[in-house]
Amino acid sequence: MTELDIFCGKHFIVTVHLSPVKAITACQEKYERNPSLIRRSADFFLHSIIDVLIDSYFPILDYWDDRIDQVEDDILGEEGEDILTEMILIKRNILALRRSLAPQRDVINRLARREFPLISPQASIYFRDVSDHMMRIYNTLESYRDLVSSLFEVHISMISNKMNSIMQRLTIIATIFMPLTFIVGVYGMNFRYMPELRWKVGYLVVWTVMIILGVGMYVYFKRKDWI
Repeated sequence: MTELDIFCGKHFIVTVHLSPVKAITACQEKYERNPSLIRRSADFFLHSIIDVLIDSYFPILDYWDDRIDQVEDDILGEEGEDILTEMILIKRNILALRRSLAPQRDVINRLARREFPLISPQASIYFRDVSDHMMRIYNTLESYRDLVSSLFEVHISMISNKMNSIMQRLTIIATIFMPLTFIVGVYGMNFRYMPELRWKVGYLVVWTVMIILGVGMYVYFKRKDWI
């Protein structure tokens, strides 16, 4: 973004910028096509420059609006690995644009209120229209910032819910294996006088009990819709 400084007098306007500015070029071409506009006072020419500058922000708003919509779709669709980075980048750019517009808004409001003697009553009407456009842009950026903050909270909440779901499944798996581990641990002690060690069908019984127990707990948790 190129810095533009404007010095305005009753019969002249001087602009200072290090690189070409489309608004200046557009106003220059407009006055060259219609030389009768030159008869107007310098405040009308100042309005033309500011009006084109303010209108140039609307495509930027549309761009960020599309980016925010894309991020919202990615969040709801659980797509994209860099959603968090994208949201931080969008919010940073929106805040930077708001900071650059804040002093411009104050100056334009002062021009609309005719706090400068070079602004005629006829031109102040046009500056009030520009001031309304500026306020709309500023308020839109404010709403974008709030929307990005809301999307950030939704994204974090969805990640937290997903982690809770994973932890719930892992807890259920651990719960199913707890009694199985207990049974294996008890009969893995191999004490000499354990009566079950001499059973011919002991191995089969233990496996049967563990399978029934594991399947039963799985069915129970499934009916509770915990897994």
